[in-house]
Amino acid sequence: MANFKIPFNIVNGSVASVADGSIESKAQVVAFAVQTHRGELPLEPTFGITDPSFEPSNIFEARAVVTQFWPEIIIEDFQVGAVGKTGRVDVSIKVSE
Repeated sequence: MANFKIPFNIVNGSVASVADGSIESKAQVVAFAVQTHRGELPLEPTFGITDPSFEPSNIFEARAVVTQFWPEIIIEDFQVGAVGKTGRVDVSIKVSE
């Protein structure tokens, strides 16, 4: 089964998609989970994380959210880089294939 590609776009007149269960699909799921603030989705208020600053405690929270809503996705590694000059933090998340 194919899922819409995020961000949503049209390629050659068709909706871009990714294969369900692929690494790209899993990456989209994890990115959605860690970029959503808890309470942002009215129909699922427990989804998301309370603070996307990636403090060590939030890493565990992000892992818990992904595990709760997508138990088939296993996060193997979660690394947070240093804060850059622009205030950006690079996050690397490795999921099982």
